Amino acid sequence: SVSWTVRRRFAHFVSLSRALAVSCSGSDLPVLPSKLMLHTAAEQQRRTAGLQRFCEQCLAEPTLLSAPAVGKVNLT
Repeated sequence: SVSWTVRRRFAHFVSLSRALAVSCSGSDLPVLPSKLMLHTAAEQQRRTAGLQRFCEQCLAEPTLLSAPAVGKVNLT
């Protein structure tokens, strides 16, 4: 089994979601979890799980997976 850890700010996921909305307008886009209002451990876990679902849905949909924004990697 392969696993990945993605360390990005929430704003990076928002940018990805917006880019997908433009380039894949006819596709069923995954929904991002809401931005944190309270930074409790429970809220952080909820958002982490939501971002996990978002990533999994992007990778499971061929149209989204082939979008340039999904393949763009910033290693800095």
